[in-house]
Amino acid sequence: MNFGALCKFFGTVFCIETDDNYDPLPETTIFKESTSILVTEDGVLERLSKLNINKSEGPDLMHPRIIYELRNVIAYPLTK
Repeated sequence: MNFGALCKFFGTVFCIETDDNYDPLPETTIFKESTSILVTEDGVLERLSKLNINKSEGPDLMHPRIIYELRNVIAYPLTK
């Protein structure tokens, strides 16, 4: 996915231009092609097992203790 056009647009909208030759996104960019991300059920289960159950709920309004206790049940759907 190429985010160059999006970056260029926001670079011109949210910046202070100093001269007419200002280019917020030069030809040589630091963006690289994204690599494939492999999500496995074991990996999801491992992450869920490391949840801190003493923290408060997040933006999803689910307490980490609930997610932790249900980790074996929800690991497969979360993987999909």
